[in-house]
Amino acid sequence: TLSKNELQLSTLSQLAVFITLFSLALWLIALALGRLLQLKADTTAALALALVFSNNGNYGLPFLLFALGEAGFNLGVVYIAISSFLMATLGVVIATWGKGWSAKPFLNVFRTPLFYGVGLALLLKLGGAALPLFALRPLELLSQATIPMMLILLGVQLVGVRVGERWRLIGAASVLRLAGGPLLALCLAAALGVEGLLKTVVLLDSGMPTAVNALVLASYYGRDPRLVASVVLVSTLLSALSLTLLLLWVQG
Repeated sequence: TLSKNELQLSTLSQLAVFITLFSLALWLIALALGRLLQLKADTTAALALALVFSNNGNYGLPFLLFALGEAGFNLGVVYIAISSFLMATLGVVIATWGKGWSAKPFLNVFRTPLFYGVGLALLLKLGGAALPLFALRPLELLSQATIPMMLILLGVQLVGVRVGERWRLIGAASVLRLAGGPLLALCLAAALGVEGLLKTVVLLDSGMPTAVNALVLASYYGRDPRLVASVVLVSTLLSALSLTLLLLWVQG
């Protein structure tokens, strides 16, 4: 999708700036809430991970394809590529905030297929080249399985999630992720001059539930993973209603 995407460099840079500022703003909100509610450092880090990283992949891409068609899906692929890079960098910083960290987790970026797929696609676009037909045809066939596989994977990931006992904090975090995200995105889009289909995509992606990968980071660094797991489950369940309302709003 990236190699065939007609996305302009200006749009790509605008999207990258938006996602970076959006993620940093959510992190600052989590830090402020942690201080206001006098949360422990681990709980504050968990709250930040739950707010900053949303499920733009195996939830967001099928949703964008359903709601906006191929054009929205193409922008969603770029969105998740940038978000995945931030998760592997900013995500590690957030997960280790206030405790010792090492550069080792950053090296995992180079062990991720997405890193090489995005890199190769960008090189092809910048060079004006195209994949040969013998390589393009099987990739196109495989790509048709993307959406079904992502939906199956999401179900598998949610099976082991259990809700904890901190309902107020879990509920507040879920509402902030699902409702606060789009409101923040709306303000940021206006400030950056984001318009048209790109604005619709960032508003919808900003209202996605918490990413399962946020739980992976919380578990790996021991930053209150039960809280993140609970927010993943609750926000995913509530998103059936919130995303319906959000879609009606952005298309109305």
